[in-house]
Amino acid sequence: MSKARDIVETLRTVLVDGDVTNANFTGADLEIAKGGTGASSTGAARTALGVAIGTDVLAPDGDGSALTGVDSLPSQSSQSGKFLTTDGSAASWGTVAPAGLTLLSSVTASNSSTVDIETTFDSTYDSYVIMITGLNVSNNGVNIRARMKLGGAYVTSGYNLNVEAKDSSAGPTAQRLNGAAEFRVVYYAENVATGGTGANTTINFYTAGPSNTSFSKMATWDSVAKGSRARGNKGFGVNTSSTAALTGIRFYASAGTLIGGTFKLYGIAK
Repeated sequence: MSKARDIVETLRTVLVDGDVTNANFTGADLEIAKGGTGASSTGAARTALGVAIGTDVLAPDGDGSALTGVDSLPSQSSQSGKFLTTDGSAASWGTVAPAGLTLLSSVTASNSSTVDIETTFDSTYDSYVIMITGLNVSNNGVNIRARMKLGGAYVTSGYNLNVEAKDSSAGPTAQRLNGAAEFRVVYYAENVATGGTGANTTINFYTAGPSNTSFSKMATWDSVAKGSRARGNKGFGVNTSSTAALTGIRFYASAGTLIGGTFKLYGIAK
């Protein structure tokens, strides 16, 4: 049998059997264009095919806790409590809107002639509430009053208000004022000397849209005062002197000082 015939027979056997193995394959690494990888090792083959782990594709790690090569994602520095989102073309970190009330600032009165709440009214929240607890006064039988800071200054005119006070031993007392110098938030507060042990006042004061410069600024409030008798107070009002941005609320007594009490400003989530 000729050599050529031997070669043909060998090829026929391989092709018929379909059995090309490491044992009967010889020659250089088969190039990619001819169906090979052009490489003789697993790593080199992945590199040649463009699927190198850690460079072209992420390394599998089971639960995804140690993925590598995530260089295109935003930095995680100072992103606590945020979530990853996208606008359809770029990834970014989003912030979860707070639910309910968010505490923004707290001030404690200490024999203060005034307490100013100025941190922070802006467009972050649509509505704000100031919660005042444990409020004590130096003088007996005083009003607790409030003024708005509009256009950078506390306004002393243009307050239109309606207040109704109720006494545990008497009927309601109504007070309506136009063009007043302030809001009358508490109709009658007693100090400890007159009102007895535990005399104090609690106030909730609400306002909205502080940064809107197209509308007059409004407020509503309710309060409970404990003294020699229990007294409740509800009211609402508007300042008509300016539509400037509201940046602060000032509280003070009609006489004497605020000798104690905690004033907390909350933003109400949109």
